[in-house]
Amino acid sequence: MTYGELKRKVLELMDRATVAGSDISPAYNGQSDVLRRIPGLLNDAVMRIRDRIPLEDQVLLGKTQGEAVGPYRRYALPEDFWLFKTGYVWRVEQDKLLPWKDWQRCGDAILLPPGQFWVRYYKYPALLPADPGDDYAWGEKRHVLYIAAYYAAAMLSAGEDSLTYTVLMQEFRERFERLREIWCEGEPVEDVYDDGGWDT
Repeated sequence: MTYGELKRKVLELMDRATVAGSDISPAYNGQSDVLRRIPGLLNDAVMRIRDRIPLEDQVLLGKTQGEAVGPYRRYALPEDFWLFKTGYVWRVEQDKLLPWKDWQRCGDAILLPPGQFWVRYYKYPALLPADPGDDYAWGEKRHVLYIAAYYAAAMLSAGEDSLTYTVLMQEFRERFERLREIWCEGEPVEDVYDDGGWDT
């Protein structure tokens, strides 16, 4: 979804996209101020949504040596790293993945013994730059951006039209609640029956 499409959706929700069948000029009645605020408000909305419904990713560490720290190797975590996901470190052993406990967090890095490891994590969402062009393609999910448009439109209406603000914010909240998923996380534990496997 491009920024131009999303911006138009915000303006349509506010009933500020057109007048007498023509697009409203940025110079008309504070329209330029509205346009300047849209990117930041959309970013706020996406951060609110992704705080409750985080994005998942994974990275393979150990293909390079990393920085030696005693018996461990220090690997920088990805720039978009936010939080570890439950059951997040797995050692690569030939054609198997084994849950791994021997690691330490060290600031923006992780300490691991020699070997290769998959690390699963939640990441920060990609956000809009301060002044995106209409052709800017936002990599976020379309349904998330569609909900974010209601939040931006509501906040832009807050100081001028309390009824519009209330209606749009309620719509944002209802759509957000429908979007939320039931999160079920598991972590492997040693099999108490000692049959060589793992339980979750």
